[in-house]
Amino acid sequence: MAYKLVQVLFSYAAAGSPAASQAATERAHRIAAEVSGLIWKIWTYDATTAEAGGVYLFTDEASAQAYLAGPIFASLKALPEVENMQVRLLDVDSDRSQITRAPLG
Repeated sequence: MAYKLVQVLFSYAAAGSPAASQAATERAHRIAAEVSGLIWKIWTYDATTAEAGGVYLFTDEASAQAYLAGPIFASLKALPEVENMQVRLLDVDSDRSQITRAPLG
């Protein structure tokens, strides 16, 4: 299987606020319920730099591209508190990842 990994990192001025936390939880539920081809997502946050993001594993490139072009990701990019977003779409080295116990579906 040709897995695809998406890395997202951005500055998030509202990080840590109750409203931001609630919005992220709601987004997590939408992602889990609506994103086809998603195997998992790991949420990231660095309180020191107020940077947030995530690492997503998809079954294939089409699923990853559909998520990045879709409404859930668009709503994240549209938040005024989100700045300096970096997005990378990467291939997964499945052979070595399995050796090091990566959870590849």
